[in-house]
Amino acid sequence: MACYISTKEVDYLWNAGGGGDGEQTWPHGVSHGLDKPDLIEVRANQSTQVLITTADTCFPAAGGRAAVSEAAPAYRALGGDLQVFEGVWHHGWVLPTREQINGFFCKSLAGGLAVAGNLLVVLTSRSWM
Repeated sequence: MACYISTKEVDYLWNAGGGGDGEQTWPHGVSHGLDKPDLIEVRANQSTQVLITTADTCFPAAGGRAAVSEAAPAYRALGGDLQVFEGVWHHGWVLPTREQINGFFCKSLAGGLAVAGNLLVVLTSRSWM
């Protein structure tokens, strides 16, 4: 989940009305007690990556950090792998976040093996960080 995660409290403070576009919220979610951290929590038995950018004007980093803090206990309880990366940039895809996304998918979907053309790359904890 990249450049999206926040909390309703931070969203409301940030731009005085929540998500700026319809695709950033879901109908009646808040009125039914659902918030963006719930999207992270429902995956608590799986590998999940959250990418935050420090100068994001759409989804502030403070909201991303708060959402991760809220979801982290569920990962500890259910054994999932919650990975968080905070890139120094504004909203959007930049090289450091793209590298994190690619590494996450290679590790999560290929069991630690990444195939690029004829080259097989084994991702270790050092190359993953």
